[in-house]
Amino acid sequence: MVEDQEETAALLKQRLEAECYAVDIEHDGERGFYKARTNDYDLILLDKSLPGKDGYAICSELRTYKMTTPIMILSVAAEIEDKVSLLNCGADDYLAKPYAFSELAGRMTILQNPTRSANSRRG
Repeated sequence: MVEDQEETAALLKQRLEAECYAVDIEHDGERGFYKARTNDYDLILLDKSLPGKDGYAICSELRTYKMTTPIMILSVAAEIEDKVSLLNCGADDYLAKPYAFSELAGRMTILQNPTRSANSRRG
């Protein structure tokens, strides 16, 4: 998770660990980008506005390196243009803050198990 708000990151980490996720946190875009490039993660939670390197740059650069790890943007920016821009640069999903934890968890499950979402639509 790359989230510059330390309190938000700590709370989300606690909730995710209670659901049996292992969570690494970075509060700076440059360090978050480095960790994303040098570690094998199942999913990247990425804030749009970060010090050092913003979420748009991180997402674009990871996709330039052909990284296929799912990326979910979490941001207070809820404008359609922001969402579309980040999805077009390679994000797999975008969730505007504030959000319900249950929605975040559900979207994370789908991103980590894409065949589950396809099977659930078949009925």
